[in-house]
Amino acid sequence: MSIALELLMSQFSNVLLLRIALPIDSFGHSSSFQSYLLSQNSNAGSEEGEKSEEPESTSTGISCIPTSYTIVNSLFPLIPQMAAEGVTGIYNFANPGVTTDKYILKMYQKHVDSTCKWKETKKKDHRKQISFQLDVTKLLKIFPDIPHVEKAAELSMQKQGTRKRATNETAQKKLKEKLVADS
Repeated sequence: MSIALELLMSQFSNVLLLRIALPIDSFGHSSSFQSYLLSQNSNAGSEEGEKSEEPESTSTGISCIPTSYTIVNSLFPLIPQMAAEGVTGIYNFANPGVTTDKYILKMYQKHVDSTCKWKETKKKDHRKQISFQLDVTKLLKIFPDIPHVEKAAELSMQKQGTRKRATNETAQKKLKEKLVADS
C-alpha cells in the first residue's frame, strides 16, 4: 500500500511525504513501537537478555539487529516548519543512525519501568527479522542538528519516566486526600 501511495503522490510537485520508521514516543502511546515491543514481551518471565526457547515459528523475541527508528519527540516538531517553508518531496523521516529493539527496551527499563523483562531471539532467528537502515542524508541537509537515534530514544524514555512518576505522585496525593476526607 505505501509503495502505491508513494508512486501516486510522487506525481505531484507540491506534496511532502514523510516515511516514518518504527515510531518511539515519550507518551507510551498504544500505537508506538515501544508499546508493541512491550505487548509482545509482556510477562516474558525471563531475565533480560535470556534467549527465547520458543519454537522458531512462534518466536516473538527482541531483535538485536540494527534498524532505523523515528523518535517522535525529536522529529515531529519539525513537520510544521517543513510545511511552512514549503518543503516537498519524499523524506526518510527517521533519526540518524541505527539501534536495536534491545537498546530501546534497555532505555525503557532504565527510565520508565525497572521491572521490564524481555526475551531475545536466538541467533538463527535473526535471519528472519526485518532490518532496515534508512538513509536520512536528505533530511539532514535541511535539519543538520537532528539527534542520533540512541540519544533521542534515551531522552524520550526519560520524559516518559518523568511523566509516569508525576502521574503516580498525583494519584498518591489524591488518594491520601480522599483518605483524610473520608476519616
